[in-house]
Amino acid sequence: MIPFLKQVAQHYFRESDIQTLCFVFPNRRSLAFFKKYLSEEVAAAGKACLCPQLFTVNDFFYGIAGRTPTSNIRLLVSLYECYKTLVPRPEPLDDFIFWGNVILSDFNDIDKYLVDASMLFTNVADFRKMQDSRDYLSKTQVEALEKFLGNFSTPGEFKDRFWGIWSVLGTLYRNFNEYLSANGCCYEGQVYREVAARLSEKPVVDVLPGGLREVGKFVFVGLNALNECEKKLLGKLRDAGLAEFCWDFSSTFIKDPHNKSSLFLSANVQAFPQAFKIDPEGLELPDFKVMSVPSSIGQAKQIPGILSRIPAVGINTAIVLPDEELLIPVLNSIPADIDKLNVTMGYPLGGSELWALMDQVAQLQAHIREKDGRKFFYHKNVWAIFSNSIFKTVASGEDAAAVEAVRKSARYYIPQEELCAGELMRLIFRPAGEKVAEYLLPLVSYLAGALKNVPDMEVELDFAREYYLSVGQLSSCEGFEVSGDTYFRVLGSMVRSGSVPFRGEPLEGLQIMGPLETRALDFENVIVLSCNEGMFPRHNVSASF
Repeated sequence: MIPFLKQVAQHYFRESDIQTLCFVFPNRRSLAFFKKYLSEEVAAAGKACLCPQLFTVNDFFYGIAGRTPTSNIRLLVSLYECYKTLVPRPEPLDDFIFWGNVILSDFNDIDKYLVDASMLFTNVADFRKMQDSRDYLSKTQVEALEKFLGNFSTPGEFKDRFWGIWSVLGTLYRNFNEYLSANGCCYEGQVYREVAARLSEKPVVDVLPGGLREVGKFVFVGLNALNECEKKLLGKLRDAGLAEFCWDFSSTFIKDPHNKSSLFLSANVQAFPQAFKIDPEGLELPDFKVMSVPSSIGQAKQIPGILSRIPAVGINTAIVLPDEELLIPVLNSIPADIDKLNVTMGYPLGGSELWALMDQVAQLQAHIREKDGRKFFYHKNVWAIFSNSIFKTVASGEDAAAVEAVRKSARYYIPQEELCAGELMRLIFRPAGEKVAEYLLPLVSYLAGALKNVPDMEVELDFAREYYLSVGQLSSCEGFEVSGDTYFRVLGSMVRSGSVPFRGEPLEGLQIMGPLETRALDFENVIVLSCNEGMFPRHNVSASF
């Protein structure tokens, strides 16, 4: 089997002046593998060659638009500023910020699929009014419904505010886009739509920035489900004779019209024909082995046995994790004789001991009590922090003595003065109030300094750095003024979804990745965990207005 990306690299290196081309990929992983295969072709030919321009499809759109991504927190604050001008009594940012993410997601989809926002939101508002109609109910049913719903079922301030959300969405969309453009900010869908709008007004060559106008051809490699903006750009480049397309569409299984995998790809190949025949010899039918394992951790424990039956474990073997929570158990199960790994997913911050400690700190702050001018901490929150491995590692002798004293006192609420022995306890056991950043930054700095020289804590040190940067990002966001509880929740959602990249050579050793990172890649051996209903493929229901 010749990998798909290797075939693409061979074809364009041998058949064209590759230095004049620009390649666009679905993600950075496929881009890195293509660069590896291209370097092998250059080495085999024994001649020097300038590397062509390489982009992911997202970077390609941002590059054409000449824009840079804006942080999600900045977008939410900007959205709230626009929202406040449209409603007479807006809720505080604390309440708005969590469903503001839903609005941002809707706006993103609207733009990427070139939907007429004014018509869509008019229809949505009308539909909500229709849902409120009771013409189809009998008098008895109406009375029963009003009795059950109480004040909410009759006209009033609360009901008017609830239905008013849908009535302002269209205006909010328009005002928000104008506000972002005026302030040099953008979200992904807005960038995509901006490029599509330019393509409707000008020839595609005039839309491209200076660095891309000299490109001989644009080669789109391994894409799959295309949104309307992507289709428009690819179509304009195709019609101008500036684009070629390489689809990973040679497997007999994927070509089967009864296989849902062919839904997008078959349409893509029709609209944007293959540049050359991929894999003319055809792929052999894969050999499937299915194992039933009664637990998630049990799946990870099967990895050593599976790898022992594979002749050579290296870059041609991939472990695919639809359930990212299995990353740490899988890493702990890799045999010691496999010394080279590449983990494309990154180490999730939500699975670290430092995240656990900071989450416990947030719980501690949420349950502070005050009596007669003294601060008290709930015993369960205090003991959760005492039990954290980071706290135990960093705690000084003074801290350890204070922990033992608190243990003997066995209080339900523990006064602050009993939790001020060492520097670590003084930093943790103090009220944050509304100045959460001023509370967190010294604490994280102290933890990072203490962990710096502790063996086997390098990853936790990286987590401390990422956490510190996240707090700094929130602090630098103008207009982000929320309560302490909301600050911790927003920070938690930012940090929990982040990850720390693993150091190492990305193109060597056993590959561990999520399903989306496998796009356009080929492996001789693929181990897929969690092939369970609802997990692979995952059943996601997106919140939407």
